[in-house]
Amino acid sequence: MIQQRLKPLSIKRERPDYPQVNYVDDRGVQWIELNRGCKRLCRFCWADPNYKVFDIPRIIRNKVQIIGENVMFDPNIEKKLKKLSEIKVNNKVVYYGLGNGFDYRRVTPEIAKLARAARIGNINNKGNWYKGVNLAWDLGINQEYKVKKALNYFLNVGYYANRSKIFILVNWEITLKECLYKFEKIKAMGLR
Repeated sequence: MIQQRLKPLSIKRERPDYPQVNYVDDRGVQWIELNRGCKRLCRFCWADPNYKVFDIPRIIRNKVQIIGENVMFDPNIEKKLKKLSEIKVNNKVVYYGLGNGFDYRRVTPEIAKLARAARIGNINNKGNWYKGVNLAWDLGINQEYKVKKALNYFLNVGYYANRSKIFILVNWEITLKECLYKFEKIKAMGLR
């Protein structure tokens, strides 16, 4: 059977500008935006190419969900992770979720250590925090080694594989067969 690749769609990437996201949801989780967009310009992605970086807003909750398409392009990401690790609310540390996760192509052992020190993990839909990391395996199966390498940086500093996630983006450049292969590899790594 021949697998047909889908034809690329025309994606409108540029979006209207709006203020930095910073609000508290009904579960008491604060949502903040540290960046907006992505510099990668992947043909299949909707991320705005007009990459913006924001300062850390005032943190008022002990659980904070960080949103933004590619936080790893922030030139000050290491300083921000250090600063996040030091913030306390009511004399208690803050736990962070990173919704879109880390770009595995830019992860280093130092970033993994800083993320762990800052308590970057996952916050579920009930507002519970877990010591897991999110990565996105955007490209083909030839990236398997790089994905595993980045994941191991996080596992080596204490993240749990069974609390971590690797996203598989389905698009016209990656066949269903490749996606299923990646899915099996992710399961073999002990991730969900």
